[in-house]
Amino acid sequence: MAIVYRDEYGIPHIDAINYCDAVKSIAYCHCEDDFYTIQLLLLATKQKSGHFDDWDGPYLDLICSFFDIPNQYDIIKMLSNEYLALIKSYIIGVNLYAEKHQNEILDKTIFPIKEKDVIIAQHLMEIIGIQLDKPYSFLKDSSEISLPTKQGSNAIAIGPKRSATKHALLAISPHQTIEGPFSFYEVHVVLKEEKCEIHGFILPCTFVIFMGTNFNIAWGSTASYPEMYNIYRVDVIKKIGSGAFFLLGDEKIALYEVNYRNYTKLYGKIPYPIFKSFYRSKLGNVISINGIYYLIDIPMLGKQFGFQQAYELSLCDNIDKVKKLLRRTQYSYLDFVCIDKYDDILFAHCSKERVKDDPKDHYINVLPQNKIIEIEKDLFYNNQNMVFLLNPECQYIVSVNQSPFMVTDTDTYDCKYKGLIYRRDH
Repeated sequence: MAIVYRDEYGIPHIDAINYCDAVKSIAYCHCEDDFYTIQLLLLATKQKSGHFDDWDGPYLDLICSFFDIPNQYDIIKMLSNEYLALIKSYIIGVNLYAEKHQNEILDKTIFPIKEKDVIIAQHLMEIIGIQLDKPYSFLKDSSEISLPTKQGSNAIAIGPKRSATKHALLAISPHQTIEGPFSFYEVHVVLKEEKCEIHGFILPCTFVIFMGTNFNIAWGSTASYPEMYNIYRVDVIKKIGSGAFFLLGDEKIALYEVNYRNYTKLYGKIPYPIFKSFYRSKLGNVISINGIYYLIDIPMLGKQFGFQQAYELSLCDNIDKVKKLLRRTQYSYLDFVCIDKYDDILFAHCSKERVKDDPKDHYINVLPQNKIIEIEKDLFYNNQNMVFLLNPECQYIVSVNQSPFMVTDTDTYDCKYKGLIYRRDH
């Protein structure tokens, strides 16, 4: 049971018994305001978003197929029962709205939505939001290979000694749009059972506050750009009747051709075909640009789920709990800035980053084939390089789309090649 009212700006304020009740109302209110975008993400999980939207839709479809997001459903194994209960509540809210507004449905085959639909849509949102798609989106139309431009959010915390109010302050610029797949949606929720009040923004197909405050803590985050992918130039050998492969030492790495066939409707009317071809292998996808083959290796794909962490974060009531949560989850893609009601400020660099024998390899955009080393799972990463900075003497923290490579202490790191800088002020 929940009571919803909207203020003069149309922002929903939800007074709910518990989080599950609140999520049903969040879903319904969000559908009232932007059912179209929510449907685009749900349609993208079936590569049908571009059939209705010729701007964002084709790319959402392609990335979902390229990274094989629907087959990452095993990610459900890392979700808690509490989070899965929230997903079920979200499904109820969206399906209820769809049932009452049949004329707004773009494709009736996606309704009623199911648990898997929401999990895959959220993971697709996550993959693009943390920009794991950048290697493909950058390489696909370029003959000159270099790293993608960094884009993300900014968070600035000011300690009480520097603040005119004599309290810690947090300013966030999330760089979110007001329309499209990554548009922010502002909500205010009061949860009676959890004895919690939360205000901030959510994203389409999600229901937890991504950045905001629960009036005990306030938090913001920015993409940390750890080395979550590598690009290798590989020598692909094609043989008639035996497929394609490349050699890794004495081993043949088999390549399986994928022919992506889809279409979009320009201006909603004119069918326009979309054809893409690439290879899958056990080490990652291989694409061809001007006859040169590139292996895109993203071993953490499908291994983490950030929206569950955002849910747990929204219930923390002090910085100590935030630190424990971040240490436990080790979510690899974001840097956090947080303040609490005790006027403490915290910076957390959480990334599990690449371990490379030769530090010079960190500065090379495309690595040669002989640099490919197959290592099991988390051995790709140094799990001990988390950095926490609490109440620095300078009394401010700035997190602006920049991250160190291989941070294991608090020295200054400058990497002019990739524009990643980390500084700790004392």
